Order: sequence, then C-alpha cells, then structure tokens
Amino acid sequence: MRNVIVFISALLLLSACSSTSFLSKNKPELKQEAFPSYSSYTVESPEEIFHLSQEAIDFVEFVTQSETDDLGRMSALVFAIFDHAGLNLGYTADANTIASETFYNGAANCLSLTVMAYSMAEYLGIDARFQDVQIPEFWTFRQGASIINRHINLRVKMPTRRLGPLAKNGDLIVDFDPSRNAKEFSSVELNRRQIVSYFYNNKGAEYLINDERDKAFAYYKAAIEADPSNEGAWLNLGVLYSRSGYLDEAEEAYKHALSLKSNYLSALENLAAIYAKTQREDESNSIDARLHKKRLKNPYYHSMLAEYALLENRPQDAISHFKKAIALNNRAHEFFFGLAKAYYAVGDVERSSDALIKARKRSNNRRVSEQYSKKLSLLAYRG
Repeated sequence: MRNVIVFISALLLLSACSSTSFLSKNKPELKQEAFPSYSSYTVESPEEIFHLSQEAIDFVEFVTQSETDDLGRMSALVFAIFDHAGLNLGYTADANTIASETFYNGAANCLSLTVMAYSMAEYLGIDARFQDVQIPEFWTFRQGASIINRHINLRVKMPTRRLGPLAKNGDLIVDFDPSRNAKEFSSVELNRRQIVSYFYNNKGAEYLINDERDKAFAYYKAAIEADPSNEGAWLNLGVLYSRSGYLDEAEEAYKHALSLKSNYLSALENLAAIYAKTQREDESNSIDARLHKKRLKNPYYHSMLAEYALLENRPQDAISHFKKAIALNNRAHEFFFGLAKAYYAVGDVERSSDALIKARKRSNNRRVSEQYSKKLSLLAYRG
C-alpha cells in the first residue's frame, strides 16, 4: 500500500482485543517540551500540498484537449500520468511529495501520486474523491523498522445523466498500485482534511525512520491538528515517544489510538511492547497471544514473520512461513519472491529459480517482471 505509512515497533507479533480497559477518553496533551526544536521546522500548508505548478497545468490541458467528457478527460490524464512518471505504477515507496514536486519528479508514493491526480482532476472540474481501501494489514521493512501500510486511491464520479442505471457502479477508479487488488475490498471516503493529515503522518514517519525526532514530532503534531481522529498519527507519535524514552506518554498515545479505533491491531501490538518494557508481562503476553491468533488467516502476517526470519538468518523458518502465506494467497508475486530468497539462502538454487519463475508469472508490472528475469539469469549463471 503503499501510501499512508503507519509505524509499528520492530520485531513484535501483533494481537487483537477490543476491551474498553484500553481506551483513553480524553485527547492526550502533546509533550512538546521533549522536542524543543520542532517549532523551527515549517510543515507544508494544505494549499502547498495540492498546488499545481503552471507546468503541471499546461500538461493537464495538453493531454486532455481532444476529449469532450469527464470520462475521456480523466482516462487520458491517468494514462498520461503513468507515461510521464516513466513507470508502470509511477511508484516510489519513500517519496512523500507535494503535488508540484510529484509532477516534477515523475514518481512518488501512492498517496502523493493520488494527491497530484486529485488536484489535476479538480482543475478540470471533475468530481474526484479520495478513498481509504480497507485492505488486510501488510508490512514492509525499511532500515530495521516494520511499517504497516494503508492504501489510498481515487473514485471519479461520473454524471448520473450519462450513465443512467450504471451510475452506482460506473465510476472510474484511479489506483497507482493495482497490485493491491483494491477492487476486492470495501473503501471509505476521505475528505481533504484527512488526506492532509495522512500526508503529514507520512512525512513524520520518514523523519522518524531517519531518527530526526524533532522534525517527526513537528509533522505528527500537524497531522493531529489537521485531524485529531487520525489514529495512525497517534500510533506513530507513540512510537516516537517510546523511542525517546517517554514510555508513559507512548502508552497514553497508543490507548488514545485504540479509543479512536477499538480493533486497531498495530496499536495493541505496541501497547503490548510497552507492557513488556514496564514488567507487565501477563498483560503483554495476553495481547500477543490474541493478536497472533487473530492474524493467522492473514497471508501478509506469515510473510512478515518470514521476512523477520530471513533478517535473523533463519531461512528454514522463512521457507515455512512463506509457504503458509502462499497457501492462503497464491496470487501474490511477493510471496514467491520471498520464497526464492529463502531457498537461495539455504543453497537450493533449483527451488529458488522455480519460485522466481512463479513470481514473474504473477507480476502484472512489466518492470518487476523484468527484474525477476534478471535475477533468473543470474541464478542460471551462478548455477
């Protein structure tokens, strides 16, 4: 998903519980004094986030000039965006950029690309709406951190008078990461204020990954001010507090995230970590056990455990977990690629090559398929 980033503590198993004993009734005060230089950093304004440069406006007008209706204009625009980005998905995981920067760079993460497409649609007078796709939890790993990802796309509303009885299902979905199979899941509409909060939260996560804590706090504060109900921002603020040694404040932030979303598994995981750090082992173990049971049917959970096993040099365990992930979902090319890595780590080149072939067959992205082909060539050479 590659869009909105939500941190979780590294090397932990998640658990689930909706007990009201975790809930925080009042919004916690932000511990501003712990990050004294945060106010020296200026976050982007909402206007800057959505602003299109004149070059971008010229691009929009040029690629849509021959179209006569909203569907044609938006379709032409989306195809042109992909072409302009120079990537099948136009996707770069760690690039959180405002609309004008996204256009100039040609690639960004899913949220930033979606913001740019929204601004372009708005310029054309097209009714486009942000959606939070309710995909299962999935994890990525960067610089020793585990990251839970959310997925954002656009629904472009088509005029009822044009579509007639098809109006309900005839909207155009603009999705910059089709590998997520977003059409299989329900979606929740988001407003601009929520998207601004998501953008700030992403930026905060990037700074936290790089251990720039005062900058991270500045963006988390901005995210919460833009949308106090953004549970992901409270979760990430809790991670920042925890990393900075403020465990009481971290616990309070996690509990407040749970008050906003009672089944928030990532917040429960991090709360369990706080309990473990503060010698409340029974509470921690109870949460972990329930979370583990809750996630056994999520293939991405097994994939996460497999990736951890690889990081800890346990390739046989990784093979077992990747196989469990594939048993639950044999369409995801990432699982077969992970299995190929695990087989290679134990010296089984033949099975590694077979898994790579299966990964390539399942990839619907030309560049990813080409990367798998190159890896197969290397395996053949080394074999």
